[in-house]
Amino acid sequence: STYFRPESVGLVHAGGQTGPLHRSLARLASPLERQVELGARVRAALSYPVFVFAISALLNLGVFQFLIPRFRPILESLGVELPWITRVLLGTSEVLTRPGFWIATVALLGIGFLGLQVAVSRPEGRLAVDTLRLRVPLFGPIYKKLILVEMFSVMADTAAAGLKALECLHMASRVANNAVYEAGLLRMGKAIAHGARLSE
Repeated sequence: STYFRPESVGLVHAGGQTGPLHRSLARLASPLERQVELGARVRAALSYPVFVFAISALLNLGVFQFLIPRFRPILESLGVELPWITRVLLGTSEVLTRPGFWIATVALLGIGFLGLQVAVSRPEGRLAVDTLRLRVPLFGPIYKKLILVEMFSVMADTAAAGLKALECLHMASRVANNAVYEAGLLRMGKAIAHGARLSE
């Protein structure tokens, strides 16, 4: 269990108890192939928007770092009050060209990263972070679909291997990798243990 995922261990264990082991191993190969194919599709779908965003960020940074400072003396020599949007652009450019701004930004990012790690290490912090991940525009819906595909693939494979519904839900909650869905699956398990049906 140190090197293999919980559902893989469960499938092999169920195959050794309920039927031929080679069928369980074949079931293991199928979701792994699906995961590789799904991961390739997601990377292909996200590569273009990420590339466009990165190029756009670099171009804007270049404009504020090099182009706008060249126009500053010309605009200030006109002797007239500049429009507010022009003043905002000049002020933003001045801030971005200061080394102190980048030092402070790196320091804040480092502190934020460490704070996030501390928050995720606690149950309530992990729940808040995972809830936020599900609500991120554009990426949130994709993230939800990935979780659902992973969960239901595990549930289908473990059920086909002969495991009981509670065991299938338990394994699905361990591979969901999201506190919101883990809590939901655990609530489902408790309800089923008290007589509720899975469809409910």
